[in-house]
Amino acid sequence: MNEWAKGRFDMNEWAKGRFDMNEWAKGRFDMNEWAKGRFDMNEWAKGRFDMNEWAKGRFDMNEWAKGRFDMNEWAKGRFDMNEWAKGRFDMIEWAKGRFDMNEWAKGRFDMNEWAKGRFDMNEWAKGRFDMNEWAKGRFDMNEWAKGRFDMNEWAKGRFDMNKWAKGLRLRQLYNTYETDYDHHDDKAKDDLYTIALLFRLLRQQGYPISCVKHSHTSPYVSLATLIYHVLDGLRRCVQQIQGRQWQNSRILNWRCERNEAAHLRVRGEDILDEALSFTITHLESAVSNLSNLVQEQVIHALNQPIHKGLTRLEATRYFFFYEQDDSHNKVLLNFAKLDFNLLQKMHQWELSEITRWWKELDFAKKMPFARDRMVECYFWILGVYFEPQYLLARRMLTKVTALTSIIDDIYDVYGTLEELVLFTDAIERWEISAIDQLPEYMKPCYQALLDVYNMIDEEMARKETSYRVHYAKSAMKILVRAYFEEAKWFHQGYVPSIEEYMRVALVTSCYTMLTTSSLMGMGEVVSKEAFDWVSSGPLIVQASSVVCRLMDDIVSRKVIR
Repeated sequence: MNEWAKGRFDMNEWAKGRFDMNEWAKGRFDMNEWAKGRFDMNEWAKGRFDMNEWAKGRFDMNEWAKGRFDMNEWAKGRFDMNEWAKGRFDMIEWAKGRFDMNEWAKGRFDMNEWAKGRFDMNEWAKGRFDMNEWAKGRFDMNEWAKGRFDMNEWAKGRFDMNKWAKGLRLRQLYNTYETDYDHHDDKAKDDLYTIALLFRLLRQQGYPISCVKHSHTSPYVSLATLIYHVLDGLRRCVQQIQGRQWQNSRILNWRCERNEAAHLRVRGEDILDEALSFTITHLESAVSNLSNLVQEQVIHALNQPIHKGLTRLEATRYFFFYEQDDSHNKVLLNFAKLDFNLLQKMHQWELSEITRWWKELDFAKKMPFARDRMVECYFWILGVYFEPQYLLARRMLTKVTALTSIIDDIYDVYGTLEELVLFTDAIERWEISAIDQLPEYMKPCYQALLDVYNMIDEEMARKETSYRVHYAKSAMKILVRAYFEEAKWFHQGYVPSIEEYMRVALVTSCYTMLTTSSLMGMGEVVSKEAFDWVSSGPLIVQASSVVCRLMDDIVSRKVIR
């Protein structure tokens, strides 16, 4: 199985019809190469499947992913398209990473069960996974799920939770850490890298940990020892590193991790303010003395902390750095790359579908004054949620964002004030009959907007969450009113006060509308209360809008100059 993870499967041998499932189990199968294939479904469906044709690369992974494929029947040469059509193998479900490892390890792997999605990467992240034992079919998921990894080994850098553990269940990490911390107190306390890493992971995932040691009556009493020693470790930082060389990788890793942890500080945490200032100063002073690879890593850490970066971009960057580390885990790295590439394949398919929809609208010809930002919009949405289970949400939000960009250009650069009055009124009415009052160039945009929200309404109706569309439409109407207010200022030559400007400009930053729209397709994790909360103008949305608006205005001024 280790060989499989290395991806050394000979496609030519497979294509020649000499594919042995037993050999495959021993490993040498490159999922990336497989996924690149282009298999002609029509020929296959006719029962005229030619292995030579397959070898030429005509296998369409998307078509294959629409149904259930019976490997046994296929191997016998009796593959029936009707039987396959009955299946429910969904590439999206597979990409969610919910695969039942126990059944697979026992040699009883059922494609149907796999398609239902029962493998949870979070469960995998709880413990130590032995690939050799897995290959032998003797892997006990129950033992693994208990999270029996050695904190000392972890502290030595042999279990790098830093980037891998994005979605693991941190409450079990608390319990595991606290248990091992009690047994190996001195070693754990001295490893400031581990302490800083734990602090960042806990706070990054939203756990309300405090700088004050909790009492035993606190609901977070299990975190008390951890947090106390995190802060104690930060206070001891200066004394611990005096006289040491920067080339010491452990010191460097610790400082970089402490820099990341300190960026998650909140108001009033003076110790973290001091830690950040100290770390930045010393990292900057050391950059010129580092090797090129380490220098690049440190410069990136100084310019942008992890939690402010796009997850997918940070992952590719980390792959590169991690691979250069002599102590890296090859199996883990290969699994991470496979997971990344499978999800990337899904994103490419999504973008191709959305781009096809966009080209059919033909805005480039009908509205040449508007910016063509489809790929940019989709990439922006990947920053909101890249996970496979949010496919529907991404599709909805990308389309809404792209149309909002067109509407913005209508109000900013093309429409006359009289035309904008008509368009604003049509948005307020939100009915197809209003299209008759619009100029010809506005009609395609208005029609597309209604169509997209009708599509969303149908999706939400199937899930019995139609109320969400009402919130999204209301947010869009509020945005368009603000666009119209800014357009009036421009056409009338009016210069608003800063208070007037910010009141309207915070709305036209689009954050409230996009936040509301982003919740529509997220499934059961979002409740009606969440929409009420966003609509109430919470402080976090207001603050985000301020940051977005000011950054946008700064860039716009530079462009004008």
